[in-house]
Amino acid sequence: MKQLQGEITKDNTLKKLAKNVMQLAALVKAESELRGREALELRMLYDQKSVLASSKLSLYRSLDLQDIDVTIL
Repeated sequence: MKQLQGEITKDNTLKKLAKNVMQLAALVKAESELRGREALELRMLYDQKSVLASSKLSLYRSLDLQDIDVTIL
């Protein structure tokens, strides 16, 4: 983590986001210790689109929206 911190401080763009970058790095590190390589995969363990689709009504009401279009890239 100290090595990462050093690299972040060298980059002005990342320096502004250092707190967030370090929090994310800590989260990924903890997850990788628990789940191993699987924690670094780019796919999610659940279907994001179905979670959002099943929450549509709640999202409409809480965010006062007319419509939501869910697109997963």
